[in-house]
Amino acid sequence: MGVDINDASYRKWLLGQGVESLEDESFTIKIANAIWLDKDFKCKQEYIDEITRRFKSSLINVNFTDTIGTKNLLNKWASDSTSGKIKEKQLV
Repeated sequence: MGVDINDASYRKWLLGQGVESLEDESFTIKIANAIWLDKDFKCKQEYIDEITRRFKSSLINVNFTDTIGTKNLLNKWASDSTSGKIKEKQLV
């Protein structure tokens, strides 16, 4: 499913996000979604299928008690998903 950059509501949304000009076609818009769950939290397969289909999202199980390992995984995912534009996020 593509996005029409000439659609008025889409252009208004982009401008609200800080995109100042849509005339320059030298930018790429990418959307990355992931649901991060504790490794011990079990989801029904129907839920996993629904988020994958509806939101184009992945489900990532991590050990939240391993804060450094989880931070490293999240940072790698964010960097990979944004072509290196986001390199490191702080976990609260």
